[in-house]
Amino acid sequence: MAIIPSALRPGDTIGIISSCDLMTPGYLADALPEIEKAGFRIKLGKNIYCNTHGFAASPEERAEDLNAMFCDPTVRMVLIPGGWVANEILPLIDFAAVKQNPKILCGYSDVTTLLTAIYAKTGLVSFYGAPLRTWDKYTPKNRDVFQKTLMQGTTRYIPSEPWEVICEGACQGTLLGGYLGNFALMLNGQYVPKNPLAKYILFIEDHITFSRPATVSSYFAHIEQSGLLGQTTGLIWGNYSDEEYPEIGQILRRLADKHQIPLVCTQDFGHFTLNNSLVPLGMDAKLNTKEQTLTFEMETVQK
Repeated sequence: MAIIPSALRPGDTIGIISSCDLMTPGYLADALPEIEKAGFRIKLGKNIYCNTHGFAASPEERAEDLNAMFCDPTVRMVLIPGGWVANEILPLIDFAAVKQNPKILCGYSDVTTLLTAIYAKTGLVSFYGAPLRTWDKYTPKNRDVFQKTLMQGTTRYIPSEPWEVICEGACQGTLLGGYLGNFALMLNGQYVPKNPLAKYILFIEDHITFSRPATVSSYFAHIEQSGLLGQTTGLIWGNYSDEEYPEIGQILRRLADKHQIPLVCTQDFGHFTLNNSLVPLGMDAKLNTKEQTLTFEMETVQK
């Protein structure tokens, strides 16, 4: 059974750590004042600015910060920027402490690895989105999504614009996914859900800066060969690019047709989009392409 973290309240402390990359004070300079203006306190991880390995702090230092935030009773939410090397800390996470001290965990991109592993090992529902960069230009839409999802416990996904429906249908399942490359690389490992009877609605995003159509096709081939698409009831796809790549749409349509699942495309969540929605990884949900709705089977956060 999923563990739902308690809602965030005005005046609560948000812990910020760097589990995936090298962090500098300059990177946080614009975001931190905006978080404080929104009415929250901030606590930075002890090792957040460490550069032990030249590209990040050591795995031990980064895991220490993550574990400490979950054990700290003053911290109600943990916010993690993206990067590249989150998988290095997986064996060092104190999953028992995470389960005993559930709290809101948010991030995107490489944080996919942490959100997926923590859900698989503890059942904690986490939230894909709310990257630090959205706080630099905190739009009214971002504020609305943040408040309704993490503070009020909405039971509906909040889109930024109408979805493009590629394959129609309605389905239900547990939300699972994140950034395409990170998610695909985890499959068949020890840090993904192992229930062969579970059904999933996959939410997957990619940015063309990092991937081309052939790369997208390769990752989805791996997802399919892992057996996960056999447990997938629907797919929500986000792709962000200044160029049009019709091949990607064709790849996705072939997969959706083959597995007889509904498919929608959106730019609501993930990389390089101004108005970011939040997707609760591990939450049971229903997707309806005709109504263009994604509804959660239970409240996203406890009041």
